[in-house]
Amino acid sequence: LWGVVAAALEFLSSVLRSALQLVLGLSWHCGLAVQLCLAGDALVIAFGAVALCEAFARKLYSAQLVVLSALWKLFRGMKRNVVRRRVDSCEFDLPSQLLGTVVFTCLCLLLPTTAVYHIYFASLRLYLRLLRSALFLLLFLVYVLPLRLLTSAPRPHLACVHIVHS
Repeated sequence: LWGVVAAALEFLSSVLRSALQLVLGLSWHCGLAVQLCLAGDALVIAFGAVALCEAFARKLYSAQLVVLSALWKLFRGMKRNVVRRRVDSCEFDLPSQLLGTVVFTCLCLLLPTTAVYHIYFASLRLYLRLLRSALFLLLFLVYVLPLRLLTSAPRPHLACVHIVHS
């Protein structure tokens, strides 16, 4: 079974390698705009997993905060009344309070780790978005700013009038 998987992965990597060489070879014959677009698309494809990890860390962090809020209300002898949209007092039995204590302790100890993962993946995704925005800013400048304005060659379309006193 592993031999079949290894052969399939080797075949897939050779196909991807040849496709990448073809795309890069053809992009040299295209303009700078095509190369910048290909770089932006490659950035999105290469780091697509970062967006998934960031979304997972965000959802996990949010869920932990919601559960910690509910368990904190359990310790104070309160529960949230969804129908009336308020917090009511409530009596809890000992097993539910002990279970709440154990879960609250575990979540309090895991919260810093989840927060670090959330901050790391969010900052990494922000960095990738800034990099992609810089690529698209360069692309915008290529489209808007003609290269003939950047060169120091004489411009025949600009006429200069010199006044000669006789």
